[in-house]
Amino acid sequence: MTTATPPALTTDDITVTTDAMGRLVVIVPDDVARPLTTASHEGVNPKARSLTGIVSRDHAADSWAALTIRTIFAAVLDAYQARTIPEHVHMYGLSQYAKWDGGTLYGHVVGTSGWDTDTRWWREYRKHNDLIPMGPFTIWTKDRRNRAGMCQFGS
Repeated sequence: MTTATPPALTTDDITVTTDAMGRLVVIVPDDVARPLTTASHEGVNPKARSLTGIVSRDHAADSWAALTIRTIFAAVLDAYQARTIPEHVHMYGLSQYAKWDGGTLYGHVVGTSGWDTDTRWWREYRKHNDLIPMGPFTIWTKDRRNRAGMCQFGS
């Protein structure tokens, strides 16, 4: 069985905004959001019940998931520099990423069909779970040695 390679994401494909409560939201095409959601759940025990500590497996630095998260980080940093989103929206992990090539994005990623741009809110949230990757999104910094550059999803 052959699986199709998910499409490469560019910063032009991404919309960076905030929701109605002022939280960071990154909107990506549905055909990127679906495999990213799948990647975010790889290695997660489906019976796990916790408010913290649920994380995916590490994805290699050169994997599609890690490269896609790097593209999302770049788009969010571009939005900050262009001042299209407020500075207070979780800059901590992104400033670490900009300086150390690793950090955590504390925001939401959602596929286009799962987001209502008029209300700046989720569109039928429970019907679009396949378009909402589990976050936060981390790229491990270089000081993590054998994990450097790898991507991980979850808290």
